[in-house]
Parts: sequence; structure tokens; C-alpha cells
Amino acid sequence: MPMIPPVKKSDTPPPDRSAAEKQRLERIASLDPVEASRQLWQQRAGREISREEARAMTQNLVGFFKLLHQWSLEARTTTRSTRSQSRIRRQD
Repeated sequence: MPMIPPVKKSDTPPPDRSAAEKQRLERIASLDPVEASRQLWQQRAGREISREEARAMTQNLVGFFKLLHQWSLEARTTTRSTRSQSRIRRQD
């Protein structure tokens, strides 16, 4: 399975955000995590999102990224052990 190359940092600065967008992001960042999630998903869904729905959505996202991280660690371990085995075979 081919490895995905790491993302390279760009030398170009991120695009300027409008003052209103900066204020919105600062306001959301100052909220408790569940409320910030609720507002984010509410805006994207175009409907009211309850705190429980926001908590569940956040929990699902965290679980998803934990799974990706676990897979990444397992892939690294597999790659390292495969490389070690091929080095041992070459020495024989």
C-alpha cells in the first residue's frame, strides 16, 4: 500500500480573512467546546442543533481522528518491521 506523502508547509501566507470572519472565529474559540461545535454545525446544517447533537458530532469526529492516528501508527510499525526484515535478508 503506497504511503501518502506528508503535507509540505507552504511559504505563502494564508489568505486574509475579513474582520467579520476573524471576529466570528474569535467568538467561537472563546466558547466552551460543545457550544462552539453546536454553532459550527448549526451554521453548516442550516438548522438548530441541540447541545446533545453537537456533543455526539464532536465525539464522532474525535473518534474518527483517533482511528486515523491508530492506523497511521500501525502503518509505520508495519513499514519499519518490513524494512528491518529486508535488511536482515540482504545481510545473509
